[in-house]
Amino acid sequence: MAILKTSFEFVILSTTATYYRCNSNKLINTYLKNILASDYFKKQYTGIMSQSTRNQVPITTQRKLKLVLPCLEEQTKIANFLSAVDQKIEVVVQQIEQAKTWKKSLLQQMFV
Repeated sequence: MAILKTSFEFVILSTTATYYRCNSNKLINTYLKNILASDYFKKQYTGIMSQSTRNQVPITTQRKLKLVLPCLEEQTKIANFLSAVDQKIEVVVQQIEQAKTWKKSLLQQMFV
């Protein structure tokens, strides 16, 4: 799942990607991104994919999938909270990568 941020008026995506355009009066894009990545939603589409020869869900079938859609205020709270958690995770991932690089450097210095 991703949010496309671009200034281009026209974008070509893969035929296996679905591009959702959110009506901001009804659905916040960061909320949609998170719910599409949730286990709740994954269970729905993996069940459908297991019934086909290709690992994809046709757009006509996607319309039948269920979303939990609270009011905009609640969507905003949920999306902001999950975005903050994602940012914290990214910081920790960067710290882990830096620690791995540091360890590798130390090992090279110790055993060269």
